[in-house]
Order: sequence, then C-alpha cells, then structure tokens
Amino acid sequence: MQLYVEALRRDEQLLMDDTEVGLLCRNLVVVALFSERYDEVCDKAMTADLSALQAVRGILAMLMPYASAETRPVLAELTSFYD
Repeated sequence: MQLYVEALRRDEQLLMDDTEVGLLCRNLVVVALFSERYDEVCDKAMTADLSALQAVRGILAMLMPYASAETRPVLAELTSFYD
C-alpha cells in the first residue's frame, strides 16, 4: 500500500505529509485484510464478492480526503462502480 500511496503523492494526486502517509497506509491494510471478517461478524448473509466491494469502497473513501482537486472526480467515479 505504501508504494502506491507514495507514488500517488509524488504525482501530487494525494496531498499529505509523511506522518499521514504512514497512518493512511496502516488503515488501508487493516481495511483490506479484516473487512471480510468484520462483515462475517455483522452480516452472515454477505457474500465474499459483496464484502470485497465494500472493502474497495472503504479504501477509496479513505483516499478521498487527501485527493487533489484533479484526482477527486476520478476517485468519485471509481467509487460509483462499487455501489
């Protein structure tokens, strides 16, 4: 995750400082690794596909506050594919 976030930051698509990069990457990994387990606890009827879609939406939502003005519409469009 950190490689991707750092690349987006270098390209000025994400605007954040070094401390925020570390915190964001940690949270992205937590969502990616544990979202399916959380869904199993909260809603046993959720399929693996739906859980994966929710994880992607969560990841994109975490990126949005750091997105540059040019990147924000792209992230919003990507998010719409996972609704």
